Amino acid sequence: MSHRVQLAWLLYRSTVFFVILRFSSVNGLTLEFMESLCGTAHTFDTSFQMDSGTGITYKNQLDCSLTVTAPAGHFVLALITRFELEAAVTGSCTDYLDIHNGSDTSAPKLNPTELCGWGTNIPSNLTSSGQSMTLRLVTDSTGVYHGFNIIFTAVYNDKKTKDRLTVLVIANMSATEKLYVIGKTAKPCCFNNVKHLPVNFDVNKKDWMTSNLFVQWLKKLDKKFLLQGKAVAMVVDNCPAHRDVSDLKAVKLVFLPPNTSNVLQGIINAFKRHYMKAVDCAALSCAHAPCTGTDFTCANQLCVDSSLRCDNYNQCGDNTDEDNCDSYGSSSGINVVMVAVIVAVVVVIIAVVAGVVIYKIRDRSRWKQFVNSHIDYDDDDGIVETPPSYPITYMYYKGVRGHPELFTAPSQEVKVADGSSSPSTEKQTTYKSTMKV
Repeated sequence: MSHRVQLAWLLYRSTVFFVILRFSSVNGLTLEFMESLCGTAHTFDTSFQMDSGTGITYKNQLDCSLTVTAPAGHFVLALITRFELEAAVTGSCTDYLDIHNGSDTSAPKLNPTELCGWGTNIPSNLTSSGQSMTLRLVTDSTGVYHGFNIIFTAVYNDKKTKDRLTVLVIANMSATEKLYVIGKTAKPCCFNNVKHLPVNFDVNKKDWMTSNLFVQWLKKLDKKFLLQGKAVAMVVDNCPAHRDVSDLKAVKLVFLPPNTSNVLQGIINAFKRHYMKAVDCAALSCAHAPCTGTDFTCANQLCVDSSLRCDNYNQCGDNTDEDNCDSYGSSSGINVVMVAVIVAVVVVIIAVVAGVVIYKIRDRSRWKQFVNSHIDYDDDDGIVETPPSYPITYMYYKGVRGHPELFTAPSQEVKVADGSSSPSTEKQTTYKSTMKV
């Protein structure tokens, strides 16, 4: 690789690195790298994002721990935006990430099992109970992947409700089917004087979906469709409670392949956002302390710094801090600067590539001129001119071009017109040329 190509490559890498830093600076969200912070405690005020490594892939043979600490009175919300580690081998993770609920790796884990591979088994949001969260990344000597990106946000909510519901989201094109809701209490106080519910409601002591509840609900639905003379294909994700029921007559279950449940996550997240906006918290006795000052209140009842509103990052965990940003008016300027930076980078890269191409074309053209000016093409005089004493090679052209006196040629034999030849008795030692190429 020539020094010019190396220079162009270094310029490209520097420009890309500048763009990454520029984007972080423009959006007010700094970018850190876990492998650069190994063994340290990183404190932050509002939010930051972190990549697993500085390269395209993470490194082998790592055992890297990092403690992330939010300001006093806050706890840490970790939103995993990208995750790709080496998949488990024979059921055991060789490269994995653990996230601990505390200031060191002796604290309990927030993830029940080691996080490795990719797909729907990776949690999207993890929240500490205190102001610190500790991550540990372990890799072996084989296989590296793109790693992960996590957005950390300092959040608070002193009186976060512990009331929960489980909802089986069911939908058809005509929107005629009711949601299936599972609660903990058969007759909660908010059901007083309610004669008809807009949902199918059931009860479980942990308000969870169980396989028995799923089968019970599915058989009722199958009976209803059978009476209506319908044949229904129902697409179902791979929740352990979703059992395959063989004796259905009107409903056929179609299970999604493994690691494709994320197809439904967009629908579920959208449902959660609309639900949290529409629900009457007073009726459900879930009132909580409002966020202080100008801090933004997320739909999930978390409080984040107002500077994180409409910065193109999901820092609430439910993306409500990025809702209605057209009217908020803060992201338009950011986008303009980002577009300007992208355009500038593209122009620089095109200029570098064009410069290299033009140089190569001009260099080859000058080489052809050099060759043509030193080769006799038989100008019909019947005599072949004596060749120069220096070699007509590209290496010579690039090396001692313009200084032929540095080259000493051996004795040469000159051919004459009648085909005979006579040896040259005088050794040519130098050859000076005033020609410039």
